[in-house]
Amino acid sequence: MKVYIANGLIIVSIVIMILYAVRKNNNFLNISKIVVDHFKIFNGANKHIIVIYVLPAFVATGIALKQSFNSSLIEAILVVISVVISALLAFQGAIMNINRKNEDEKFNDILAETNSSINFTVLINIVLVFFMLIYVGINNDLVKSIFTGIISYILLISFLTILIIMKRLRVLFEKRN
Repeated sequence: MKVYIANGLIIVSIVIMILYAVRKNNNFLNISKIVVDHFKIFNGANKHIIVIYVLPAFVATGIALKQSFNSSLIEAILVVISVVISALLAFQGAIMNINRKNEDEKFNDILAETNSSINFTVLINIVLVFFMLIYVGINNDLVKSIFTGIISYILLISFLTILIIMKRLRVLFEKRN
């Protein structure tokens, strides 16, 4: 009985937080704007969306069907995620110091898109930490497999988005003068 009450409280709380976070005109948690701004960089590039968001779902499903994560792997991933988030926020600080009064419109677009991609990557890494914290408390093998797939998918998207950010940072630093 106690477990059902705990699970119910957790689920209700999560649903309320998600609904609050994705609502429009939210001054505190504007998650929907972060996601929308990130996907604007793919305007008209459907092949890129397939490679970055659809194919990782197949890979993640394969990983989930093959095996679940062990606790030492979860710990290692959490350490890497904390370093990645710190590095991304440092990069974001660096690009904010780049001269925004640049006359080149393409440069300013890349600057804004890079900022959006960094925000999105930090967001999905925070979501990843959340799923990993839930994963640690799961005892059911089927649910563990589902969460292994979700965690793998978010990790793959995160890696691919970091590659996009690295490419954009290179272009920004080459064109900054």
